[in-house]
Amino acid sequence: MSTTDTAVNRALVRSGDELHLQRTPMPDASELPTSRRVLRVGVCGTDLQMQRGARSDRATILGHEGLAVTPDQQGCEIFNPVDPGDQDVILGHSYDGILRDYVPTALPCGVVPAHEGLPVDLGALVEPTATALYGWELMVPHLRPAATVAVFGSGSAALLVAMLGEDLGYRMQLVHPRRERLRYIDQLGVLPASTLTDRTQRASIHGAVICLPREATYTAIGAAAASLCDKGVLDLFGGIPAGLRHPALPGIDLSAVRRSNVCGQSPNTPYVQAFAPAGNRVRVTGHRGTSPAHLDRAQQHLLASPSRFGKLISHVISLEEAALYIPSMARGERPLGEHVKVVVDLTMSGPAREADLTTTVADHLEVIR
Repeated sequence: MSTTDTAVNRALVRSGDELHLQRTPMPDASELPTSRRVLRVGVCGTDLQMQRGARSDRATILGHEGLAVTPDQQGCEIFNPVDPGDQDVILGHSYDGILRDYVPTALPCGVVPAHEGLPVDLGALVEPTATALYGWELMVPHLRPAATVAVFGSGSAALLVAMLGEDLGYRMQLVHPRRERLRYIDQLGVLPASTLTDRTQRASIHGAVICLPREATYTAIGAAAASLCDKGVLDLFGGIPAGLRHPALPGIDLSAVRRSNVCGQSPNTPYVQAFAPAGNRVRVTGHRGTSPAHLDRAQQHLLASPSRFGKLISHVISLEEAALYIPSMARGERPLGEHVKVVVDLTMSGPAREADLTTTVADHLEVIR
């Protein structure tokens, strides 16, 4: 595994609609014992929304999905971004994130140990997988076995939700309007038992999950509510701005529904019921963040099938390349072509490489010790 020159501490800093690579001296001997060396960071859809101004979060350094080496170099840790005591305090959103070589240990976010057998590249998928597990935990009590569940979206979060839904035995539909995108996902081969479609039929599904950017959620909520059968469950997984209301779900503050379930803390609010215009009752749920238990379960899923989940990592790029690609990705361009999860490797000397599913956390620790 190649490494960068460690004489500098690099960070991607937001400035307007661009990212700038800033270099500062690396932490000195007194600071290193209280700093984590970041290894991998996943580029999340919320990062892109922030970069294009669709969210008002104030962090100047993006990044909340990833893993880093502990200060004593005896292990690695996965970041848990949302503060369970204050869900408005979020790594890479309300304060600076992890798209930088070193982060201080005294951050408001939580961390959990990374399993030594976990491929390092898959560290960027642990937090989104854990979040998907949390969503299913809230939905399953309201779904009958083998129910039909539609996921509105086609990014890494949507695919993880659908993949885990297949594992649970549900009949999954992935809904996205662009057919070229659906063909690309079909070719990935990660959803062999799912239906990929550009629309759903009225009153045809038992569950629906919204996994979209904020700009696309309003239309999808209307389509999902119309597609749900009576007493169907709608999970507001993402893309829900503060105060959002929708005529398809009258009388509900949708962001308040999401905020009622935080980081796996008990008690969970099971759902809020709305009467859709078509007369069907919709059970609305959602959540923010995830818990240490979910993060541990997510690692077990990734460890059980690394090659399957590894197909979601379509590109691995350096921090320097991320400065070039993230702004154009945020503008809706496709500089990397069709992609799912872009992972930034902060130890790379080259610009890009294929996903590495063989180098584990234990392997990396052996090299640096």
